[in-house]
Amino acid sequence: MVLDLPETRPPVLRHSTAIQLDEYRKFRHLVRNVYAASLDPRRIDPLVTALPSLWNDVRQDLSAFVEFLEQLAAADEG
Repeated sequence: MVLDLPETRPPVLRHSTAIQLDEYRKFRHLVRNVYAASLDPRRIDPLVTALPSLWNDVRQDLSAFVEFLEQLAAADEG
């Protein structure tokens, strides 16, 4: 998702966004593989606090990628 594939597509996500998302992926992995009673609220709180900002970054990245796709489709039609 962060790779720039020349002549194919730009990165879908900025590297900084992907790094932030990786923390949520790690948390998901933990929740799926460990009982919820083992969860540490001190580890969850920063994820919850950072989520609105991260969501804004994800939306910006995806909007930029959608713009690329729309340009690609318009070029293909013309």
